[in-house]
Amino acid sequence: MLEGWVATLLRTYGELQEVFDELYYWAPAESRQTEVDFLLQRGRQYLAIEVKSNPRISPEALSGLKAISDLKGVTRRILVYPGKREMKTTEGIEVWPVERLLRALAANKLWP
Repeated sequence: MLEGWVATLLRTYGELQEVFDELYYWAPAESRQTEVDFLLQRGRQYLAIEVKSNPRISPEALSGLKAISDLKGVTRRILVYPGKREMKTTEGIEVWPVERLLRALAANKLWP
């Protein structure tokens, strides 16, 4: 349910503030269990967003965002979750509480 709500937010802000040019779902052909919920494109840059409904982050929750790091043009990788703690992994993946995503969208500061 959280993923659907985030999809609605992204589409809404995408239309109102032109946050991105295109919105995709990403899953490499060679792996059935690796995916990223949202891949936003703006020009030649990409922003990857994974949404997890669990307030605890496991290493498996980051697998898609780790896998997409080799995609040319990826400038930011974000995991959004209902927890309270904001952090950044050693791989550069940003972990944002839902509230942080809302603030970034409202201020049009989703891109680095």
